[in-house]
Amino acid sequence: MANKQMENNIPKEGAVAEITPEQKAKAGIAEPEKKEEKKKETKKVQQKVKKTEVVVNAQSVQGSVKTASAICRMIRYKPLEKAIEELELVAKQKKVVKMKGEIPHKKGVGIMAGRYPHKLAKEFLVLVKSLKSNADSHDVENPIIVEAIPNKAYLPFGRMGKVRRKRFHLRLKAMEKKLWYAQNKKTGVKK
Repeated sequence: MANKQMENNIPKEGAVAEITPEQKAKAGIAEPEKKEEKKKETKKVQQKVKKTEVVVNAQSVQGSVKTASAICRMIRYKPLEKAIEELELVAKQKKVVKMKGEIPHKKGVGIMAGRYPHKLAKEFLVLVKSLKSNADSHDVENPIIVEAIPNKAYLPFGRMGKVRRKRFHLRLKAMEKKLWYAQNKKTGVKK
């Protein structure tokens, strides 16, 4: 019987014998120590590229291009805080927006022709606040609105099919005040 147990422990020819850790411990064979290589983790410091301008695009804003261009003319080349204050006054119907074309005069205001586009002023207010938050997140210092461009959008039909609604696309762009003046020194833009 002892021979049979011995025969079972002896590996057959061509077979690979596996020695368990328990058998190694009984036999006194020490395992080679594995060297753990510690890789030095070097974090690459990415230099954040500072943006000098921020943009807000709005698609299919409800309103006419004529009133939108009048509001754009009012807020262009102004700091964002001042533009927000003026739009809030227009939304409360305290300030008149100067307009061109066949529009009646406003008595005692000092503007020849103008209106109170309060609904559109509320739309613009949301977009200018969004532009301000973009400027804050990208660390743009003293931003002023340098572009305020309304473009005519598609005109969808109303419910009954004959009436067409007015819509426009809007692009607002703000830059740092110093950079804007430095770029436009040569052209002579005074705003």
